[in-house]
Amino acid sequence: MASNCLFRAVLVASLVACNAGCARAETTVVKDWASVVGQRVVVDGTAANAKLGAMLETSAGVVWIDGLDSWPEGFYEGQGKGKRLRVTGVVVERHDLPVFVKKPGEPEMQGIPVSPGTDLDHASKRYLLQNATWEPGR
Repeated sequence: MASNCLFRAVLVASLVACNAGCARAETTVVKDWASVVGQRVVVDGTAANAKLGAMLETSAGVVWIDGLDSWPEGFYEGQGKGKRLRVTGVVVERHDLPVFVKKPGEPEMQGIPVSPGTDLDHASKRYLLQNATWEPGR
């Protein structure tokens, strides 16, 4: 009887310890991606794919997933049908969006046309999550 009670106590203690260690990471509240560059964040959003790769649509705007051309099968079905995810990664800033100013009489270019006078360096900026991992979101 005493060994049965001891076994139950050890079992309960093990389950409690597992639950404490298995807690989900707290979501980072991001209002401006520039303010968290270089930091490891945990963000919730919806998976989407674009020509430039996999991205996460969040309340703070879009953040790209570094090194991921598209979400694995089942994460994004197209036409706005992406899974809710919780993604963890380090925020980096890059100036690699292909922006250009369309000039009259010039051939059509590949990329994102912007208005004359636009700061091209600023317009080419995007934020990415490096070393990203993800799990189903809430």
